[in-house]
Amino acid sequence: MSKHTSILNRRRCWSSEINARMNFNRCSSWGCQGGRTDQHRALITEELKEPVENDAIAFCPDMWTDPIRQISYLGITTTFINNQYEYRSYDLCCAPFEEENKSAENIITALQKELKTFSIIDLSMLKFVSDRG
Repeated sequence: MSKHTSILNRRRCWSSEINARMNFNRCSSWGCQGGRTDQHRALITEELKEPVENDAIAFCPDMWTDPIRQISYLGITTTFINNQYEYRSYDLCCAPFEEENKSAENIITALQKELKTFSIIDLSMLKFVSDRG
């Protein structure tokens, strides 16, 4: 496989690598089926515990608006180095941001709601990185 083919098929290749590592069979490109989403979320939740407890993780929220549908979204990516010194990065969510006002209070509420899915309750000690956008 050429370098260019590898880049073009990155999504498929990365999915295959994740599936092999996590012992999943096959995920569709639009999400996992048959309870695999919950399995994958549970594995990520477990992997996030240690870096969150040791203050060794960063969260990067991103907000944007779909200009055609006029819907705002909140995405959250997290990055850290695990205890085997391997770089990890996960896109934790891409969820509609339903508040009209993008105030700090509303953003924090949305972050709390989405991170609660990964058993992260207290945001006060977390590190957030933003592009000020």
